[in-house]
Amino acid sequence: MNFKVSNIKIAFTCNSEELRARQSVKCKVKHYSNFSVLKLTFTYIIFWSSGYINVTKLKTKKDISSARIEIEELFKIKLHEKFDIHNIFSSGQINLHIHSLYWIYKNIEVNSKKVLYLSFYPDLRIMCRKGTIIIFQSGKVTILGCKSFENLSELYSKCASIQTQLSPLKTKLSVKIVDS
Repeated sequence: MNFKVSNIKIAFTCNSEELRARQSVKCKVKHYSNFSVLKLTFTYIIFWSSGYINVTKLKTKKDISSARIEIEELFKIKLHEKFDIHNIFSSGQINLHIHSLYWIYKNIEVNSKKVLYLSFYPDLRIMCRKGTIIIFQSGKVTILGCKSFENLSELYSKCASIQTQLSPLKTKLSVKIVDS
């Protein structure tokens, strides 16, 4: 299995009065009625009245510190130490081509109370407390909604379990192992 984090969305907070006082910073910014969007190394969505700053387009844990430094230097303010991870988005491949998602839906043990299969969508959605796994017939997998890297790791393990359960059944189910 090969997975890659493609986006992390986090939120910083700071003193809203300090932030509003520095609203006229010189950089590429697009203003909307109650927030502004800055596109620098990362994308920042700044809510001036609340001191709330969403950051997206992060790919690693190290990017979180880089974003903190970039925004503190740009606005010459100190962000609060605590930040929230809102979403980690990851995608990968479970190295199987699956011809029958419905069969998986009915027969594979995923230890999740909410598994959604709708015949008009080419995917199987496994909703867990820690995030959602979406498996496509091609074997491509998207994981989203994780609030920590530990949650993401747990969902990676769940994908590995699904792949392990499917591998011995490949001839019976027309499941084809895809060479990476």
